[in-house]
Amino acid sequence: MHNKETALHQIDDIYKILQNNLKILISGPLMIAVGFAIVGIPLAELVFEKALDPFLNTIPYASALKFLLRTVIYFVTFNQIGSYFNLRRPQRNPLLGKVFKGIGRPFSYIVLSTAAVLAQTGYDELIAPIVLILIGIQFLFFGQFSDKIVRVIAYNLMLAGLVGIWLSTLSIPNLWMYLVVYEGLSFIAMGYLLDKEAQHDVIG
Repeated sequence: MHNKETALHQIDDIYKILQNNLKILISGPLMIAVGFAIVGIPLAELVFEKALDPFLNTIPYASALKFLLRTVIYFVTFNQIGSYFNLRRPQRNPLLGKVFKGIGRPFSYIVLSTAAVLAQTGYDELIAPIVLILIGIQFLFFGQFSDKIVRVIAYNLMLAGLVGIWLSTLSIPNLWMYLVVYEGLSFIAMGYLLDKEAQHDVIG
């Protein structure tokens, strides 16, 4: 009986360690910053279309170059946001940090490669909804060890992605923009709620 209680306590301790590490990883301020960056993507695309695309269209393999350039710019931007907040949050368990990073990094490559294949095969309208579903799946996994808010937003993103796939059949102009802005606002809402909860925990 004593051994069973000890084992249960150890499992509970492991869960709390996972939960605390993921609360640091998915922090409110970071999610808010990422959300605003996502909301800014349609504006960035407008700048690309007006300033860069006319020049790139004169170069061979213009389509691939445009996709590559956007990928590099967005990757660097979001990576810098993550690095900025990494320096300003408490240190997490190094081993668990490597585990979460090992899970998160391949997932980002899956999202990127999926978007690339859809773009190159002429299914551009499906990029935004499918990315929503993939990000929702990732947050659903992290949410199992983190916070109910993360799980709710995960289901919200997946549902929005499914609705987006259906709406893509209706030829709605600039549908991807609405989906991207919705994704960004969801991140901002999640970040706000997580930050509010963290402040409540500190006060409590």
